[in-house]
Amino acid sequence: MLRTFSEAKAYSALKDVAGKCPGGAAFKDLLNEGTSRLMRRGDWDGTILPIYVCAYSGCVVFNRYVGQVRKANVCNRTVPIQNNWSDFNVFGNDWRSCWNTWRGAEARMIGSTRTPVFQDILGDGRLVRAYARCNADIGKTLTIFGTDNNGQTLMRKDELGNFVEGKVITLAKPFASTDVYVRHIDRVLKDKTQCPVDVYGYNATTDVLENVAHYEPSETNPAYAKYQLHTGCCGNLKSVVALVKLQFVPVEVDTDLVLIENLDALADYMQSLRYRKAGDTNAANDFEASAIRELNLDLHNRDDESGVTVQNDVFGGIYTGPRVF
Repeated sequence: MLRTFSEAKAYSALKDVAGKCPGGAAFKDLLNEGTSRLMRRGDWDGTILPIYVCAYSGCVVFNRYVGQVRKANVCNRTVPIQNNWSDFNVFGNDWRSCWNTWRGAEARMIGSTRTPVFQDILGDGRLVRAYARCNADIGKTLTIFGTDNNGQTLMRKDELGNFVEGKVITLAKPFASTDVYVRHIDRVLKDKTQCPVDVYGYNATTDVLENVAHYEPSETNPAYAKYQLHTGCCGNLKSVVALVKLQFVPVEVDTDLVLIENLDALADYMQSLRYRKAGDTNAANDFEASAIRELNLDLHNRDDESGVTVQNDVFGGIYTGPRVF
């Protein structure tokens, strides 16, 4: 189970190793650096988990905690996961990417890019509206980069009267809005806020709000994993079950999640960082190895194979698992 930043600050091993005030910025920075580096070193317990999402018009956008998709099922069938290179691979349309028979429908998920929104603007004639959930965030800003209805880059005048890229939305009550129609959003820069911020495309013709994004308080440069889903069944809206690797998200406030749940391993790695910054490479490597060992023991305890019984019908029903007496 993932721990909160509040729990990490109260954990004695982390406090002792860091040698810094748990409420201070130095402790938080060391913990974030240790978490980030450990997450790049393996698929540890707690960093791989299944989630359920919906695909709209062949597009799946995952939340900010998702780094990569390891496996996926659509309509109770496994879908191959590919990246952008598959489009340039001579074997990209291999028969193995089909369901049912060699005449079946192509089925694959292709990681395309990262996007700052959960859903693209749905057509022309849309203003972008932002809603602050608490009054404390009034006056904070979002800067939207993209294109308008005419395909022109969104621009504004700065305080010196020069034209610069991006449209600034300053949060207000009941909402804040762009002063031009927006056709596509390429990226978003956001001030840190105390509460989430909800962003919609406002269809001026039908007077309807359409979901675009919902930003958490600590997000400043949102970028979400986006995949194209190719299938020949299940209709337009599809339910996807994905096994995903979490993406590092730094902790800011007490309720944020520390994405390495083994705090003893995290303490070892934070000690490794301190030795490395002091120039003691040997001690740093020893503590890094200790941290990796702790995390590997977690994987062994979770996925111990000694009690697994396997029967493989390919070999005529011959029992191939461990002998049980």
